[in-house]
Amino acid sequence: MDKKLILCVGEPWNFKSSNGTNEIEGEVIYEISPTAVIFKSFKNQIFGNREGNLFLCSARYKGDIIVHKHNNTENKYLGTVGVGILKDTNYMNKSYEVLEKNSTYVLIGNFKYI
Repeated sequence: MDKKLILCVGEPWNFKSSNGTNEIEGEVIYEISPTAVIFKSFKNQIFGNREGNLFLCSARYKGDIIVHKHNNTENKYLGTVGVGILKDTNYMNKSYEVLEKNSTYVLIGNFKYI
């Protein structure tokens, strides 16, 4: 799961990451389900009064999946995602519903491989 990815931010349209672009570099560190993952950015990101590097990413559209099997061994992460910054760093073994309640929705984006 430690493939380096870029989370390309589409909304908010004026978002600038810590590197000055609309791209957040990081990796998926935890798969919750085929429709949701935890993404960890390599640098903290700031959204209003929230700052952090752990994000709950879930499929933006009903019926979509973002975790795709590739070569029967590794997963690929594809699709449009809604993203919330997690308020708590303790995400292991928590349900999607609990994680969603403990996050603040901050952006819409999609994954691209480095």
